[in-house]
Amino acid sequence: MTRGRITTDIVLAVVFALVCLPFAWLGGAPDFAALVLFSAALAVRRLSPAWSLGIAWAAAVLQMVTLRDLQLYDVAVLGVLYSTAAHGGRLVKWLGLVSAGVGALIATGYLAVVKPLFDQAAPIGDNAWSLLFTAGFLFVASIAVLVLAWTTGLLVRSVRDTREVRRREEAANRERELVA
Repeated sequence: MTRGRITTDIVLAVVFALVCLPFAWLGGAPDFAALVLFSAALAVRRLSPAWSLGIAWAAAVLQMVTLRDLQLYDVAVLGVLYSTAAHGGRLVKWLGLVSAGVGALIATGYLAVVKPLFDQAAPIGDNAWSLLFTAGFLFVASIAVLVLAWTTGLLVRSVRDTREVRRREEAANRERELVA
């Protein structure tokens, strides 16, 4: 990991935080704390995808425990999942995919049932079928977006690895030609 990439990630995380700050400011301390955590997760996403994933989970748990709505800063999860697949080791790469599935399931339960109950409203939908349909839609949409971010990272990793293999093969072929 080069100093330039680390600097780039930190600068992008700061810009992300500044863009999200007005919205977090309106939400008060819990939103501000979640924004700081999500921004930190983005800042270390290439340096340590495992830490990035852990920090993002901490931010998401904080957001749910404090009963916050979805916020602009939640988009950081997509960058974190991308990075687990693009830059993480074998275990972290697969933990990113598992996190996408578990995160979609937890987000669905939180948004469809928990949050409305604590807001003293009925769960989304006025009957069981409506709730099931809405929760199903939320789950499918959530998992699609989260897995898409992870899959994009995996695709970028595959292209990068393929280019590296080709580069090494070409170097080995040139070396053989020089020897022969």
